[in-house]
Amino acid sequence: RRGFANDRLREVAGSDDYPGIVRATAVSLLAQPFGSNEYQLLESELGSPDPLVRIAALRQVRALPAEIRMRLPGARLLADPVRGVRIEAAAAYAGLSDLLPLEEARAFGAAAAEFRSAYEFLASRPDALIALATFEADEGDITKAVRWYEQALRIEPRAVTARANLADVFRSLGDEGRAEGLLLEGLELDENNAALRHALGLSYVRSGRPEDALIELRRAAELAPDNPRFAYVLAIALNSLGQPAEALGILREAHTRFDGDFDIAIALATVLRDSGDQEGAREVAHALARRHPEDRNVAALLQSLQVTR
Repeated sequence: RRGFANDRLREVAGSDDYPGIVRATAVSLLAQPFGSNEYQLLESELGSPDPLVRIAALRQVRALPAEIRMRLPGARLLADPVRGVRIEAAAAYAGLSDLLPLEEARAFGAAAAEFRSAYEFLASRPDALIALATFEADEGDITKAVRWYEQALRIEPRAVTARANLADVFRSLGDEGRAEGLLLEGLELDENNAALRHALGLSYVRSGRPEDALIELRRAAELAPDNPRFAYVLAIALNSLGQPAEALGILREAHTRFDGDFDIAIALATVLRDSGDQEGAREVAHALARRHPEDRNVAALLQSLQVTR
């Protein structure tokens, strides 16, 4: 979970020597960005005889860009014999049913109904309401999404995911003020919530308040030192505001602690290059190339450093 283990995870996931729950866990822990080996494994595991493995593969598929989801054979699982797999497939292909072949589009309609039925049965739980809201947002029904998120917050005002996601919905509608208000309301309930601090910092960035944004992003990183994303975003913000030295310090420390994090490594190499440390940038870039030999961003970074693999 802290390093880059895709090679070993693929070995476990593809081996019949391990029970399904172990193989499914290995699939779930694969770290992006994916290369051809990971895509081949996902394609294979979408056809696994074990439903736990199929579900894990679908959850990875859900996080991929739409064009890649459409190329993988996950949509056929919309008609899987196992209800739990069908429900997961509905979540993975929400918002894409118009692009599916006719038979799979019909299967999506049935699977989507099962998804809604399953989670509405659990509607006294905020996590179920969040799942419903996320599904409806993916399907493009913002009114329903807002309703489910608001219901989750009525049940549990401290439901951070519901609050942050609802703020994102308001933001997508162009109502940044309402989004900020929702986050500030959450921080009144829990002033030390790192996720809300981080979300508020990003909101301030979009509102053109960089100094306020830095305060919140820095606080989030301090409150949750084990979250690599918070360190990465803070470093990017510092660098963009003309503070590359502090950004480098944060990226170096984060890279040491989260050696397998792709975004942190790319950012570190880029800031090192831009600050004139070509040798340091090459060292990080070569390590990235060994782990991600097919990634276009790594190739472009190496080319900018005028080196070959």
